[in-house]
This record gives sequence, C-alpha cells and structure tokens, in this order.
Amino acid sequence: MGHIMTVLGPIAPETLGPTLMHEHLFIDLAGRKQDPDTRLDDVDTACQEVALLQELGGRGLVEVTCLGMGRQADAMRQVAARTGLQVIASTGFYQKSYHPPYVSERSAEELADRLVREVEEGLDGTAVRPGILAEIGTSRDEIHPDEAKVFRAVALTHRRTGLAISTHCTLGTMAEQQLDLLEGEGVDPGRIVLGHQDLRDDLELHVRLARRGAAIAYDTAGKEKYMPDAVRVRLITGMLEKGLGDRVVLSMDITRRSHLSRHGGYGYGHLLRTLVPALRAAGVGERDLTAMLVDNPRRILTIPD
Repeated sequence: MGHIMTVLGPIAPETLGPTLMHEHLFIDLAGRKQDPDTRLDDVDTACQEVALLQELGGRGLVEVTCLGMGRQADAMRQVAARTGLQVIASTGFYQKSYHPPYVSERSAEELADRLVREVEEGLDGTAVRPGILAEIGTSRDEIHPDEAKVFRAVALTHRRTGLAISTHCTLGTMAEQQLDLLEGEGVDPGRIVLGHQDLRDDLELHVRLARRGAAIAYDTAGKEKYMPDAVRVRLITGMLEKGLGDRVVLSMDITRRSHLSRHGGYGYGHLLRTLVPALRAAGVGERDLTAMLVDNPRRILTIPD
C-alpha cells in the first residue's frame, strides 16, 4: 500500500489532507541575494502563519527547502509537532547558483550516495527523514552541466528509495528538458512534479507534458508580479477541460518575509482563501478541487513499501 513520510514519521496515505505541494517554512537565500527578506528562520512565526492555512482547511505542506537553501529540519519538526500540520521535508539540490561547493567536485553516483544517506538516516543530524526529492533546479533557459549531473544523481536516488521528484523550473523554463533527463535515467514520469509552470503561459506545453505522465505544478499563486492569478485560473481550467485534472498540483512558493501575513503579505492561506474560490467561480467542481489538493498529492507522495 505504501506510506507518506512526514517530519514526524510515516503516515497512511489516506490520512493526508489538502496539501500545498511546493512551500518553504524555513529558507535562507539572503547571502546569495543580499536581501534579508529572503530569510525565514523563526519557529513561532511559522506556527502562527500556518495556523491561518489550517483555519481554511489546509492540512499538509511539502517543504521543498533542500541542501544549500538554509534547510532547518528540526524547526520543521517543531512546527509539525506544535500545530499538527502534516509537513513533508525534502532532500536534493537547487539550481547551480546555490549548490554546495562539493556538487561540482563529486560524481552523480557520489551525490546519490549522500542523498540516500539522508533518506535512510535523517536530515542534518536529526531523525527527520525526507518524503520527496526537491526542489531540484535548473537555471533560466539552460541546464548547467552540474545541474544535469544533479538530475542524474536524483534519478539514481529515486530508483533506490522510491521517493518522488519535484523540480524547480526557473520562470517556468526547461520543463521539457528536465522530463527528458529524468525519463532517460529510468524515472517514471508519474513520479515527477514539474515546478513553476504557472510562470509560463503555455497551455499546449503543459498538456503535452501531462500527457507524458508528469504532474504540472501551478505553484506560485499570489505572485501577481510574475503572473496574475487570472492566468493561473485560465491554465488550470484549460487542463481540466483536457481531462488532465489528475496531473495538476497547486501551491504558492512562499520564500520571503514580505509574503507572510504578519508583514502584509498574502500568507500560506492565499491559495485556499483566494485562488480556490476563483476556480469555483470559473466553474471548477469539488471533485476536481479534491483531486488537485488531496488525491494527486497523496498519489505522488506515497512511497511504495
């Protein structure tokens, strides 16, 4: 039957509730970006913010912060323990600019060995085990050789652990090439989530990728400066009209303090508070909403026994 690995341990798939598939509770990109707004590091704040998600019916959150991004495994565990939120942690490597130095020095096999150790032994010296390989990144309009090596390492890790793979497509680019890479390494497309596709207004591409079996992530809801939510509604309803609702997952990708409710941002509740009602107004029914928020996350996150 399989199980889903949360930061508090394995759970039965049927117990996973409505889930955001691409979020950050803790992240630190401030050094690279020279911007303290890109640092989330406070447990109390995280607990207060996710409470707003839970009030709206949210029950699960995939925390995709990985190696080189300021991951805080024990802090994730504390949030889950204090709030009851079903938090799924990650291991992997982001895009080239954020790779730890050893990524360029080691082989794909050596990198896979490191990731497998995290899956089997825990993250950052804790007992917290990851439930997905994420967010595996490529650069804008290109795949750097080190990023391609990481994709090979992640494919090897997937084959050894059964964990699904969730990617970062910078501004929605390189999704097709990512899928080619992973398929070429023997990964079933049904175990792949292609990230940030709502930043590329190309329904034809999304349909093509979904028909190959991959999940399409419309996961930056609320980021109006990048793409209006109205476009997300149009893309999602377009996928549903093509009969591809079983290949859609949703999220917001909160990465900044200014995104949080306490600082005037839209917060972790935006998707359920604003985008879901907009989808309902566009004619999306409860069965399709349940598929995108519950059924698809359960299927993707379930690790075969």
